[in-house]
Amino acid sequence: MRKPDSLVATNFGAEEGASVIVFSWSLPSKILGVLSQHPLEWLILPLFIFVGFVYSGTTVDSSAYVMASISSKKQHEGQEPVMYNRLFWALVLGATALVIMNIGGLEPLKTTSLVVGLPLALLMVVSFFSLLRWLEEDFSPPG
Repeated sequence: MRKPDSLVATNFGAEEGASVIVFSWSLPSKILGVLSQHPLEWLILPLFIFVGFVYSGTTVDSSAYVMASISSKKQHEGQEPVMYNRLFWALVLGATALVIMNIGGLEPLKTTSLVVGLPLALLMVVSFFSLLRWLEEDFSPPG
């Protein structure tokens, strides 16, 4: 007998003491199933969806802000990037996510994240040693 990838044991509307073991539900169904078991379900589910939208929106907004700041040529310290530049990067991020999701769901997204993340991890290591060198040059005691 094959073991399930994940297991959820709950009391989904069953009588006291009876439980249903859910092997074949998808992950979103499992999340909604667990959330629907809480008291104040009518409040928790909309709140969960609202928090998800706020999280996604702030993530895309901050990512677009950083990308617009990096790609701006004549931006001075404390100056905001131009709005159309931020809008462009937000649309690029959204379009990229839609294309990857339509190619085949989460598997291509996972693969893309891994392929892009590994070289970036190497750059982060180089940046870390560069930071250490800079700190040593600028803040070491004279002598």
